[in-house]
Amino acid sequence: MKPPKPADMSDDEWNALVPERRDEYREKSRRYQIITAAMERDRFARFVDRVIVKPCGRGKQVPTRERAEVWFVGAEQAAPPLPEPEPLGVAA
Repeated sequence: MKPPKPADMSDDEWNALVPERRDEYREKSRRYQIITAAMERDRFARFVDRVIVKPCGRGKQVPTRERAEVWFVGAEQAAPPLPEPEPLGVAA
């Protein structure tokens, strides 16, 4: 939408100006990315039947990855734990 016409501008000059338009495609693509990400989370969640996190006791700090059991749909036993993540290299 154009702002109000200045008094020192003629009608022809004013009409020649093109109003700024929103980039609706960019907004739609952002919305599409959000919806796609949500659908991906739902799709992966369908494969997981249950997640059991065992307590570690008072005063202890044990990483959740060591206490969690992930059961996939139709599995007869929990999935094996993931390997320890590799440390990231330090930038010199």
